[in-house]
Order: sequence, then structure tokens, then C-alpha cells
Amino acid sequence: MDFHDLVPTAGWPASDMAFSAGLNGVPHVPAIPTGRLTASTADQVAGYLNKIKETEAAPFDALWRKNLLHLSGGIHEGEPAVFRSYTDGFKSIAEGFYLGGKVETIGKQSLNVELVNVKDQVNRGLNLITFFGHSGPGTIDIDIGNVSDPKLGYNNKGKYPGFLINGCNAGQFFSNRTSFGEDWMLTSGKGARLFIAHSSFGFTTTLKQYSDIFYSVAYGDSTFLHRGIGEVQQEVAIRYLSSGVDLQSVSQVQQMVLLGDPAVSLFGASAPDYEINAGTVSVQSLDSKPVNALSKSFAINFTVRNFGRAQQTPLTVRITRTLSDNTTIVKDTTYAPVMYQDVLQYVVHRGRTDKEFGQNAFTIELDPAHTVPELNETNNKATIGFFIPTNGTRNIFPVNYAVLNKSAVDLMFQHTDLMSASRSFQVEVDTAATFDSPYLKRQVATGKVLARLSISLLSSDSTTYFWRTRLANPLSGESTSWTVSTFSYIKQGAEGWAQLSFAQTADNALTGLTRNEGIRRLVFPQTTSSLDITTFGSANGNPFTSVSLKLNGDELNIATQEQPCRNNSLNLIAFDKFSSAPYAGINFESFFDPRACGRAPQVINNFLSNELETGSNDLLTWISQVKAGDSVLLYSMGDAGYASWSTNVKTALTQLGIGAGQLSTLSPGEPFIIFGMKGAPANAAKVVRPTTSPVNAQSLSASRTITGRGASGSMATVTIGPAQAWSQLTQHFKDVGPSDQFSVSVEGLDINGNATPLKTAVGGSTLLTDISAVTYPYLRLKLSSADSIDLSPVRLRHWLVSYTPMAEGMLTYHGTRSGEVLQEGQPWSATYGFANLSAINFTDSITVSVDIFSSDAGNREVNRFRIKAPAPSDTTHFIVRTSTLGKAGSNDVTVFANPRILPEPGYDNNVLSLQYRLQVNRDQTPPVLDVTIDGRTILNGDVVSSSPRMLIRVRDANPFRLKTDTLGIDLFMQYPCTRNCVYRRIVFSDKAHVQWHPATASSDFSVEINPTDLQPGTYRLSAQAVDGSGNSSGPLPYEVSFVVEDTHGFAVKSVYPNPASDLFRFTVELQSLTDPSDYSLQLFSATGSLVRDLSASDLPVLHPGTNTIVLPATDAFGNPLFEGVYVYRLTVNLPGQVRVRTGRLVVQR
Repeated sequence: MDFHDLVPTAGWPASDMAFSAGLNGVPHVPAIPTGRLTASTADQVAGYLNKIKETEAAPFDALWRKNLLHLSGGIHEGEPAVFRSYTDGFKSIAEGFYLGGKVETIGKQSLNVELVNVKDQVNRGLNLITFFGHSGPGTIDIDIGNVSDPKLGYNNKGKYPGFLINGCNAGQFFSNRTSFGEDWMLTSGKGARLFIAHSSFGFTTTLKQYSDIFYSVAYGDSTFLHRGIGEVQQEVAIRYLSSGVDLQSVSQVQQMVLLGDPAVSLFGASAPDYEINAGTVSVQSLDSKPVNALSKSFAINFTVRNFGRAQQTPLTVRITRTLSDNTTIVKDTTYAPVMYQDVLQYVVHRGRTDKEFGQNAFTIELDPAHTVPELNETNNKATIGFFIPTNGTRNIFPVNYAVLNKSAVDLMFQHTDLMSASRSFQVEVDTAATFDSPYLKRQVATGKVLARLSISLLSSDSTTYFWRTRLANPLSGESTSWTVSTFSYIKQGAEGWAQLSFAQTADNALTGLTRNEGIRRLVFPQTTSSLDITTFGSANGNPFTSVSLKLNGDELNIATQEQPCRNNSLNLIAFDKFSSAPYAGINFESFFDPRACGRAPQVINNFLSNELETGSNDLLTWISQVKAGDSVLLYSMGDAGYASWSTNVKTALTQLGIGAGQLSTLSPGEPFIIFGMKGAPANAAKVVRPTTSPVNAQSLSASRTITGRGASGSMATVTIGPAQAWSQLTQHFKDVGPSDQFSVSVEGLDINGNATPLKTAVGGSTLLTDISAVTYPYLRLKLSSADSIDLSPVRLRHWLVSYTPMAEGMLTYHGTRSGEVLQEGQPWSATYGFANLSAINFTDSITVSVDIFSSDAGNREVNRFRIKAPAPSDTTHFIVRTSTLGKAGSNDVTVFANPRILPEPGYDNNVLSLQYRLQVNRDQTPPVLDVTIDGRTILNGDVVSSSPRMLIRVRDANPFRLKTDTLGIDLFMQYPCTRNCVYRRIVFSDKAHVQWHPATASSDFSVEINPTDLQPGTYRLSAQAVDGSGNSSGPLPYEVSFVVEDTHGFAVKSVYPNPASDLFRFTVELQSLTDPSDYSLQLFSATGSLVRDLSASDLPVLHPGTNTIVLPATDAFGNPLFEGVYVYRLTVNLPGQVRVRTGRLVVQR
């Protein structure tokens, strides 16, 4: 007998942990993490080492590392349910923090040992397989077999799980046979990387307690999640024994033997790793209608996977929505932690902007502030495009702000629904943006998607026109709003862009400017601050702390950190003329300086009469530091000591518009409130005094609104272009004042809207020919204006940009709105077109992008191809094709012609999104496996030749998904043996004996096996197959036994029916290694006359085994035989002998 030479264990029952138990001072707990590898050859050691290298080198980029398989057994009444409850308890730990795993449980359905095929789960990848039930060294009561058995189909290279076996003796790795666990560990290129099992008798309660703690440490404790399995076992022992030490508990923790390297971690991720990809991002309607600009809301659905550790920190997600004009809307949203994989949803609500229609881009970024450390930060962002139609009209020609030089104009417009039927459009054209001038023209035009209308313009040169369209009879869900555009007529003007009137600047972007429609000009924005003040004379009797100063309703005159405004003082505040914001004329270094008081930040300066003129930081300093044009407030508290003010002080106050005569009659202790302005003429200030006597005993109140106005701002135009070539910029201004400071700059925009400054401070007429239209097909002008004196911006008269325009196209679709139902694998195609609506040639061929999103599978397929650019007023037709493989379920189809590759005036009519367009039915019909040997279907035990022809056909009803490879074709043959019989895989590389043929439109997938010179004995053939859709031919393989014999003989086993009226069916069994060299069948009448004489050429070929011969009840001429008794003689020429069998046949009419 072959004895294994193994490292001995510490006693019996076996325990490797006992070697170092207690050496670290903790009784019964191993001081050193210990595992063993029961390898007996160098190849086995190398095979295991390679598995560990593969595991540790693999990145955390797939979820299989967090998948667990639980096997719940039991062989006694009640055990299956109890053991299932145990494994469900383990599951709740594994799916919580900090693994965040996904657990599949297979429970027993009977009390017998069950063979379960888990190859699919193992081959997809598992972190751990946990069993709870009855076991032995060679198996468990849910038998998953040895991984080395090729018939079971295990092929999990690179995805090696661990095992935790809760049962008896599965950890008995010390006998002279290979155990179940050793097979999984020592098989190279597949199998397991860790195996933990009890070496002796396990008890239900102790095994459950051990596994509860094991899961809590390995998966529920963040400090052990990435540590080696040996350290996990140490901690499990400590926690287990903390509840009590006895013989049973010590044996439980010490006899859980580890096969494998104790330094190998069970999971290993030290941080989360959130991942998102564009293929899992989709747009969902919330009202069962297609998303359009009128939708109140819609949802962005996206799948987030966490390949790493699950942690309790909420996940922040940033959604950046880029609109058709390249402006962005950014929203941050917080979601519950993603443990494994979640489909998250963000609801987009319709905003107030009218720019949300058209082509949108949604960028989803996980953890945008990088507050969560991750294993990989590069997989946190995904972007998809989505077209949102207005469900109204779009104006095409003239393009917005176009310059026309002919008085006859063809207006072109369309329904934004590219599949619309013929519709009527209301059209209005006017010279006024309010559409109420005497010129106003109203007409109705009709067209299918696209419509045109010819109009005549006025003869007046340099005239601005506005035109608008809408659907004449909008349906439910369609827009009732007007779509407004504008253009300018300039006699002999160059093509380009122009804003000639104030109304045409309405869509320009303003910064620090507002529109005053009443005076039809831009103004600097105005701000206001309201003041309410109450003060008292020196003899009033109210405490000085009752003086009130409110700014916009908020009290300023309060004590902050024991710093009230002092009594018998003059108090002052200045207000910025641009913003009306208050400020202190003097900012003292110390917060506790009494000359600054009130609510922080302190803006009130407070002076006693002896502090007004000190030579430093006094009233004179305060006045000098107030900016010209700023408003000021002065008020008294108690007796401000006016009688003691010097001439210098009184003279300085005239700078605030306070005349000497306005104060000369002030009485001692009289309250006063003064509103002035720095730089105002003397006596311009407003002085408020008491009107009753005695004045020093009065209360005084006043209110005032302080107005501020900006002094600088800018206006940026809408996007100009696109252009094939830039020519010239012309600009004119009017009513330019001496204090006006202004300039115009030019910035270029690339195809994606990224801006680059190109020219600054350009003059009235500037050439633009040096700007590359290839690099910058769009421009934007910016007017910057400042006026700190008059506070009025410069007035634009007009600006024009001349350029050569680009072509405009539109996508067309030659299909219906209704969805199509297809079988998976069935090809789909549809005809589209791209029309050139302009009189201009495109500068290059047209790129077409086809985006197909499969919502059920969460997959996105994006393909691009080029088509010929259509000539002016022509259409290029093209066909979109796709395979439906892998697209089972609902599919959205989006076609985008020229997806921002070539510049166009607009792209809204270049894209068509058909939601739920394709409904693909999944192929779930299993194939039929047809197995014949020597041309016949045999039964178990049938005899076959020593060189049989075996033919396996995979018959599949799906004509669209043909089987064209050998994937999933598992063929095995068992040869004659007495014990420990094994199957041998039939390999396709044996081309001398094995040929396979892919399925075609007219033939099935087939495999032909031609073994030669088989030795006598019993053989067994096993076959299992999957079709092109991955459907298996059955849960178990087809198996049949056959016999090869070296004796010769034959027998007629039966003739049926007999009697018969039309035919007789002979069942003949032939025993031979080869086919007979010849045979014949003769039929005689009862008188001995020969009725039929059939040779081998008239009969089917006889093969070793069971054969069927059909004999019609007719004579040699085909005439029916008469009733009566007949005799047959079957003669067979076997090697070295001739055998004859006879019998009677009865013909009955």
C-alpha cells in the first residue's frame, strides 16, 4: 500500500493548532497561525503556489470576490430546516458590514445524500463555500463532487474559493487516501485556496457557535476583513473560549484544521471601491410616456457596484447635467451606503430654464469630493447623452440672428417629433418682438415633420424681424408655446450674425447689468437698504441704550462683547454707493476701542465731543476716508456737545452736504438725525430735529431708503456660428459719456463649447479672418462697461459678425412608432436618412452613432459608422443593423447623425430616441440531444461494433442563435473496468477520431466520434450540451451503456405485428465485432414456393447490436400477399460461419 509521509499532528483527534496552543499566554489559543498542505509531489506544491499568486495578483474589479455559497444539509427528520436557519444566520452577517456580500443558499429537499452540481456558481467565482450538515473525509451530504472529476465541469481558474465545512471528519487529512478537501486543494488550476473542517466528531451546537463567531470576525469586523485566515482562526478561538473553557469547546476550536497558507486572506480589501460605467446608466420615464421637455420629472437610473469593503459612510453622488447650450446644472445627492450592488435613482425635475430640451449629457460622479478613500478612484464617473424633445416646433431657417440680404424669404420649420404625421403650424412674423406692429403677418402652413412658408419683407434697410411658430392643434402632451427666432434684413449685407435692436439682446447673458424694458436699454442693477432710527435728547429720561438703529429690520445698536454705543456722542455710518452696504469710516485695530460700537461687524463710529478733532482717527479722518458719492448717516445720542465743535469740524461737515446754517441753531442736548452724501453741495443734507419743546426732552425718529447702483458689468452674446470661415466684426455705440469705460472682446468656442479668449479691446470694425473656424467654429462677443460717476453703462447701437455659414441636416426615419418583438439572436435592421436642409455642402462625411440600451440586462451598445454627406436639398439613406444577442428584454434605440462631429446650427433634429423600441424574447427552450451509434438509437446494454460511429446532434429550435463552437459540449466515455471506474473526457483536439460541425441554417450542430478497435466489454457514453443561447440539454447528462462482444451469433428477438396485414417488423440482435459480410431474407408460401428473395442490398445494414428490418406483406411485384401462413428464412454470413434463423408469419386480411 502507498503510505503518505506527512507531518504528524499534535495528538489524536488531529489538531495542528495544538502545536502552539497557549504559548502566547492565552490558554488553548494557538500562538502561531497554522495551516498545512498535504502535498506529496513538487507539482502539487507549485500548483497551490500558483493559485495563491493568481489570487493575490488579481485586482478588486469584480463582485465574485464577495459571493458566497451556502450548502444546508441534514439526514435526520427536522435537520434540513434547522440547518437552513443556521446558514441563514451566517448569511445575515456576510451581507452586512463589512463584507457586503451576496449569499446563495442551496438546501436539501430530502433526507438522502444529494448530488448537487454547483459548477456554474464555482466557475463564476466564489469567496467562500460554507456547508452545514453531515460529512466524512470523502464527501458531504450535499455532494458537490471532486473538483478533479472532469465530468463535473469545474473550471474556476483564477477564482479559488475557501471552504468552511461544518460536519464530522471532513478535516481528517491524515489517512492514506485523498480526501474531498485535499482534492479541492491539490488540483492544479482549479479548486480551492483554503479549506477548514473538523478533524473528528462535530456537534451541532458547537459548530454553529464556531461559525457564528467565524463570520463575525472574518466578515463583520473591519480590523480582520483583510487579515490572514490564520489570524481569523486565532481571534475566533479567543472569542469562542471567552464564554467558557471545557473539553468540548477546546476540541471545537483546535480541531478545525486548516488546509492552506494561514497568511492568505479570506477577502483582503482594506477600503471600498465604488464603480459606475455608462452601460448601466439609463433615463426612465415616470409617467409611462416618452420623456420630453414637458415632462414634469424623469429619473436617471444608474448601477453602483462596490468591489471592496462595505462601510457605513453614506455615498455622495454628483449629477452634472450639461444642456444643449453647454451650460451645466450640478446637484449633489446622498444615498445609503452601497454594500454590494445597488440601482440608484435620481429624479430630475423640470426647471425654469427653457434650455433643458435638446441634447443633454448627464455625468454621474461617485464621491466627487474624494472623502471616502477607495482602492481605485478612476472608475467613479460615467456620462451618457440623452435627447429631450420639446414636443413642439423648431425654427430652422433663417437661423437665429441671421443676416439676410434679399427681401423674399423662405421660412423653414419643423415638428420636433421626427416621426410626426402631417400637421398644421401657426406662423407669425413681425418687426416687433411683441408681435403687435402694423406689419404683423399671420399664416398657417402644413407639412409632415418639415414645413415651409414664403414671405416678403419690407424694403426698409437694416430692419429687424421676429418670427415664431407653434402647432396649430396641439395634442395632449404637446407644447402650446411659441418658438421664437429673429433675423435682420440688410441690403447688400454679408451673410452672418447681427443684433441690431435692443429686443434682440434679450437672450444675452448679463453680469452686473439688468434690462430696463421701459427705456429700452441696459442699466446697472440697483440695491436698497432701509434705515429706521430713534434717538433721544439728553433730558428725555429713556436710557441711552434704548437708542435704536435698524438696517433692513435688523438692530445694529446693540452691545456686542460689552461694547455699547456711548451716550453724549455723535454717531456716523457710511453706505457704499454701489451696493448700499454699510461700512465704518474708520476700522480701529482693537475690537474694544469705544469709537466703534454696535453689532459685529461694527459699522458705527462713535465720537465724544472731545474726540472729534484729535489729529488722528477723529471725525476729520472719518470724513476723509468716506468715498465720494457714498451716503452717510449722522445722529446724536444724548448731548453731542455741538456748542463745543470747532470751526474745522463744522467746515469738514460741509463735505457731506451739511451747511453751517443747518446746525447753528442746535440747542444743548437737542437730538438730531442727518442724512448726507460725500461730495454733495452744502445744505443738500436732510437734517431731522424735534418740532416741540423743550427740545432736549424729545424723542426723535426718522426712516430713509439708501439706494446703491452698480458701476460695472458685462453682456455676453449668445453663441455665434457655426462658421466655415470668419470675416469681420462691426460694432457701434451711442450716447457715450466722458465717464464711460467699455471694451469688446472675442472668445472662440470649440465644437464642445469650450471657450478660449482670442481678442480683447477690439475696435469698431475688426477683421476676424485670422481666427480658425476649424478650431473655433463658434464665437461669443463680450461687452464690458464701467461708469463710476454717472453709474450708467454704455449704450450698444448694434454689432454684426460676418462669416460663411455651415450646412444644416435632419435625421429621418422610415419606420413606425410601434415596437418590434424579436427572438433573441434574430437580426434587426431599420432604414434611416440624413437630409441636407440647407443650400450648403457639408465639409466631410457624416458620422452616425447608434446607441442601444438593454434595460433588463443593464448593457449599452454603442456603434459608429460613416455615411456619404448628402448634397444640398438631398438625403443620404442608410440602414442601422444590430444583433439581438444578449439583448433580451426591452431595448431603447437612439440614432444620432453627426453627434457633434461637424459643426451645425443645431443638433436637436439629428437624433431620434425610440424608447422600448425592441422587445427581445429570451431563448429559454432547451435543445434536444440526439445520440445515435451506428445510425440507430440504442438502449442500455445494446451490442455495438468494435469501431462504432457515434453521432451526437444538438437540435435547437432557435434559427437565429446557432451553435458555432464547442463551448458547453461535455462528452465522456467510461471504459470496461471492475472498480473505481472513471470517465475519460472525449477531447476535440483528437481530430483523428473526433470531428465537429457547427450549426448552419440547414443543419444541426453535430459531433462525430469514431473510436477504433474497442476491446470487448461494457462501455458507457455520457453527453451534455448547451445551445447557442446557453440553454442546457438537461440538468443531468444523457448516458447510455453499450457492449462490445468478441463472440459471433444472432437471434430474431421478435416479429411484430404477427399476424399482420401490411408489414412485419423484425427485431434482430447481432453479436459480432464487425458488420456481417452478407445476409439475406427469404419468404416462402406454405407449399414451399419462394415469394420474396431479398439480398443485403435490398435491406438495411446490419450492425452489431439491435437492428430493425421491415418486411412489407407483398410479393416481388408489390402485390398484397394472400391470407395464410408463410415461412421466413434469415441467413447471416458471420466471420467463419453462416447462421440461419427461420419462423412463421401469418397474413391476415
